[in-house]
Amino acid sequence: METRTAKMTFSSRIGNMRRETLADREQQLVVLHQQILLEREALMHTSSSHLQLSTRSAASTASVSPAEASVRNARLLKDIENLDQDLKAELTSVPSPKFVTLQNNYWSMVRSMLPLWEESLSGLSSTISQQRQHLQRHTQQHSASLPQGQRSQPSGREKGKSVTYSRATK
Repeated sequence: METRTAKMTFSSRIGNMRRETLADREQQLVVLHQQILLEREALMHTSSSHLQLSTRSAASTASVSPAEASVRNARLLKDIENLDQDLKAELTSVPSPKFVTLQNNYWSMVRSMLPLWEESLSGLSSTISQQRQHLQRHTQQHSASLPQGQRSQPSGREKGKSVTYSRATK
């Protein structure tokens, strides 16, 4: 009987300890839940005030007088016209010598590599001939659009010599 009482006392002690730890854990969870609710409420308040502020600012910007709108529109149109003139001037200006050299070297390399590319794509002969015609047309158009002194000279590789590409420096 004594052992049975000891077992009951021991098991009741363990049960009491479990209940205490569970009660402590439950209390911790209740406190954490309250903190979460407070943070949620603060965030809701912040977001609602931010929403009200943004709707007020949107309403205030929407109520621009016609005179102010016409002044703003005129200023925007003038800016667009200035940009258009700048772009036209840039397109009609002579490119820098460094750019022309780089462009000529690029096209020389393309012309010299074209036979190698054609060999690697030998199964597509009709496509290659169309590409060659397009390249010749583009090269002719490009050469015709440059001033006389800046036209591309035939590369050394086209004459059977190696090509040396110069590096543009500042």
